[in-house]
Amino acid sequence: MTDTEKVAVLSEHKKVKIRDKEYTLQMVPASWYIKLTDNCRRDNGQLNAAAYTEKLLKTVVIEPKVTVDDFTGHVAALKDLVDAIETFVQGLDDEKDEQGNADTQTTEPE
Repeated sequence: MTDTEKVAVLSEHKKVKIRDKEYTLQMVPASWYIKLTDNCRRDNGQLNAAAYTEKLLKTVVIEPKVTVDDFTGHVAALKDLVDAIETFVQGLDDEKDEQGNADTQTTEPE
């Protein structure tokens, strides 16, 4: 998977609030996410967190555009954002929303 590889844009979006900052996420195809996790594994099978996180931020976070270095001194907020992205793209947020999670909202583009 290259940085220039185009990802199909899906119409599902979600706003998440991480430590008083709002981010808009876009859904990615399941095949893209599976390829990402496969391609970001080292020879020993461990996830290359730097490459994985950069590609998630570049592709899934559409507003504001952010990079890993934007979280210098705020790594906990970066971890929270990555957790929110994974929850969204894996479809786990549906279960959380049923439990009253008011910090997230899925929207369709206008």
